[in-house]
Amino acid sequence: MRVKRGQLDRVHNHFLRGMLHCGRCYDVGQEHRLIFTEAKNHAGDLYDYFLCRGRQDGVCGLPYLPTGEIEKAVVREFTSLHFSPSQLEIARHHVMRALDHLLATQKEQQSRLRKELKKLEIQEERLLDLAADGSLPTDKLRTTLRDLHVKKRRLNASLDTTDEHLHDRTTMVLSYLDLMQRPDALFTSADGPVRRKLLAAFFTHIWVDDNSHELTITREFQPLVADLRDAVLHAAENAKSVGDISDASASSSTEQLTHHLQVTCSSGTTLVAGAGLEPATSRL
Repeated sequence: MRVKRGQLDRVHNHFLRGMLHCGRCYDVGQEHRLIFTEAKNHAGDLYDYFLCRGRQDGVCGLPYLPTGEIEKAVVREFTSLHFSPSQLEIARHHVMRALDHLLATQKEQQSRLRKELKKLEIQEERLLDLAADGSLPTDKLRTTLRDLHVKKRRLNASLDTTDEHLHDRTTMVLSYLDLMQRPDALFTSADGPVRRKLLAAFFTHIWVDDNSHELTITREFQPLVADLRDAVLHAAENAKSVGDISDASASSSTEQLTHHLQVTCSSGTTLVAGAGLEPATSRL
């Protein structure tokens, strides 16, 4: 939004700045970002544009693209991402099934790890008893105790992945599904910083081109977003063919979403909270 002449022009902080790439350059194997700029018409009025960096070097013919047109195209991309309430209900059902499966698996793993940790503690106690009796050389005792401590640290680190942690990750996935119901409405109602976070949460790259004065956008989803969308579509399609959420190829869809939760938990990736979107969604 522009302010009066003589004041700081805030348009230079446009939320899309630095996030767009030239689709025309990409098609010929080059990589250039779109740069935000301004131009004056014959009447001296300022207009906002995005310009390919390659055009400045004389290697790209992409015309100046009006900022407003790009904004509209980005909104259309978000509009194409939303799912119906029934599709998301099915997806949430499978997310909870996946959570139950992971909790059961994790409980077994934790039980095994605690048994291993108990064995190490018993070994440590025996070594300390031998040390007190002077039955074991000091150097060998130190080496053995050090190895035991390393193993115990590893086991305790593995046990740190608690049920609460898994529930938190699941909550983030469910929050992400909420975003996918009407991401366009959230995007258009949010301020610039939140819009940038939404773009970063959904896409890895956005390429813009102009074909006969028709602006086009090509986007690449974040890997987990692409996988989650595939899982939602798969679950919804199965439910449609079977006609019952509880019987909708539960094993296939649940296995897929189980994999997504495992990746999310093991990598520490946060789709929603990490991008700072949860507080924003509650206010919008």
